Amino acid sequence: TAHELGHQWWGEMVTCADWHHIWLNEGSATYTEALWAEFQPGSTGTPALLSAMASRRPSSMNTIVYRSNISSASFIFDQNAVYYKGAWVLHMLRHIIGDANFFATLALYRSNHLYGTAVTEDLQAAAESVYGQSLEWFFEPWVYLTGAPTYQSAWRNISAGGASYVELYLNQTQNVAWTTFKMPVDIRCTIGGSPVTKTIWNDERSEHLLIPVSGSATAIAIDPNNYILHPTSTTTTFVEGPPKIVKVTP
Repeated sequence: TAHELGHQWWGEMVTCADWHHIWLNEGSATYTEALWAEFQPGSTGTPALLSAMASRRPSSMNTIVYRSNISSASFIFDQNAVYYKGAWVLHMLRHIIGDANFFATLALYRSNHLYGTAVTEDLQAAAESVYGQSLEWFFEPWVYLTGAPTYQSAWRNISAGGASYVELYLNQTQNVAWTTFKMPVDIRCTIGGSPVTKTIWNDERSEHLLIPVSGSATAIAIDPNNYILHPTSTTTTFVEGPPKIVKVTP
């Protein structure tokens, strides 16, 4: 019911201009299901949202949201690519730009194309207008390219210049034919028994990142709340990286 009611806005009030961009209808309506889980009376809120999105994960990452072949109805309405991955595009966008900006984006997109048609670039333009920054790095790979990242990591504690750091070795190990995904990635560090979440910018296939922390970490989790569409992350042996500058004097 939430899905079909969602179409009153995303599909009917604003309709995709052609079948290539059908995810604007179906991905949005699928995400509406998750929003209902989050906001319905008696909901647990964010945990309910995350649970709803977990149950809507594509069974295959080898998909493209944009529909290149519009001669086949079964291809146009592919559940994994259009409904599920399309919903995850919105879910990830919301986490990147924040709740206030996300819902303001939807309102602007709706008002700009009220009782008309739109394509993916129109949603991107609305998001960029609200957020104040280019989001090409997000929309291009997630809507128009194949796949999703697969994260592999290793870490160690570092003390330098009188401060504590976690040195994180992070790899993207997805299919070599797939792109390198540029994403802000949440890293949960357990320090003194308490979790502290830091967000790092990952834009390389393999990189070393130095994360300032308040003390020695005992555990690290990559994207602990699964805000990014990816398979379960794995660990590997730490590999030495280049030196990092932590302090300059004068």
